[in-house]
Amino acid sequence: TGGAINVLTREPSRELQAAIDLLYGNYDKTRARGMINLPIVDDRILLRASAFVSRRDGYTHDVLRDLRVDDEDIWAARGKLRLNLTDALNLTLSADHSKERSTRNLAPKVNPNLPSPARDLFGAVISQDPRIVQYDHELHTNIDHTALGAALEWDLGGAILKSISGYTDSRNDIELDIDATEVDFTWDIENEEDSAFSQELQLVSNGEGRLEWVLGAFYLHEKAGQHLQIFISPLAANIDYPVENRVDAWALFGQGSFDLTQRLRLTAGLRYSHEKKDADFLNVVTDPFGLLTGVPGGGVFRTAFAPGKDWQAWTPKFGIDYSVSDDVLLYASVTRGFKSGGFNLLGGGEQFEPEYIWSFEGGFKSTLLDQRLRLNMTAFYYDYSDLQVNRFNPATGGATTTVTNAAAAKVKGIEAEVQAL
Repeated sequence: TGGAINVLTREPSRELQAAIDLLYGNYDKTRARGMINLPIVDDRILLRASAFVSRRDGYTHDVLRDLRVDDEDIWAARGKLRLNLTDALNLTLSADHSKERSTRNLAPKVNPNLPSPARDLFGAVISQDPRIVQYDHELHTNIDHTALGAALEWDLGGAILKSISGYTDSRNDIELDIDATEVDFTWDIENEEDSAFSQELQLVSNGEGRLEWVLGAFYLHEKAGQHLQIFISPLAANIDYPVENRVDAWALFGQGSFDLTQRLRLTAGLRYSHEKKDADFLNVVTDPFGLLTGVPGGGVFRTAFAPGKDWQAWTPKFGIDYSVSDDVLLYASVTRGFKSGGFNLLGGGEQFEPEYIWSFEGGFKSTLLDQRLRLNMTAFYYDYSDLQVNRFNPATGGATTTVTNAAAAKVKGIEAEVQAL
């Protein structure tokens, strides 16, 4: 709804720079961060790199195994190499990698004042102190994330050609003691892996003249898999979800802004999006006593299918803005948004449809009192159709969520921002 969130890391510069900061705290918290900027060959080859490491002991004491949980162990590194090949052509290569081996945010607590099957049925002991626990299963979070990028920019004189390539690879391995007690009651293992490649081409005006414009094309290929296993030991039962999802998406887009006068500007844009999704779904429920499924005599129950579908959307944008003065801008816009559909691979494989929105916005931005007061006000109205919403899946006792479509939703409001110096 809010549009794109753009995180920009600092570009390599021509100056030699370095920085480091160190931190130490209780629970043996240690953190080190460092950065270096190197002009390798004058202003032709520039490098900027940074690294980060953070470790601490856990906040919670697992007295059953006499160890600390809720600990932290993370490190990451990032680098950018800028090659100014000619006065008109430059290439920026980037890479980052992060790794985590910890149990932070993974120490579930049991409220001693609420019902607990592990305690009420099997005699588990629950401490009144939320930082004292007893887990009979290991906890861990193992995360590895790598991203590579290449951005080529070529100044053609009348326009600028940009090529933006990206690749990411992520792996996540989690184990969790769900009942959070010393009783061998219920626990889970979750493995995820995801890889994605994207390529975008842009032809952008050079900012001269009354017309500013951009033309572009975008492509994405992504493959993601998840294997979730939930074990319920007293029932000798488990739920096994190995699923995979593949996405191929492409889009063509263009937008232009034209100055009718030195104060009045009109903007129009249009994007065509095409997304295709294919999935492999398997759900295996092992229920020897039939207590989980309600089937007399129990057994092993398998559900499998391989859904696939594609969706398309035209999403226009129209805008107008008027500069009352150099310090006051009035504006209004109408934009259509699109989010593709998909499949509930951790539910029953149900398909959900795309979500659409018409967004209407109008307001003003101003800098007043000799630039000592900034006052911005916006009125907005969002008109959704087939809004995608999450709900707990009763088939897994709320252990997973599924996505479904609401008929419609409308949001309207006013936002004001004031900054005074």
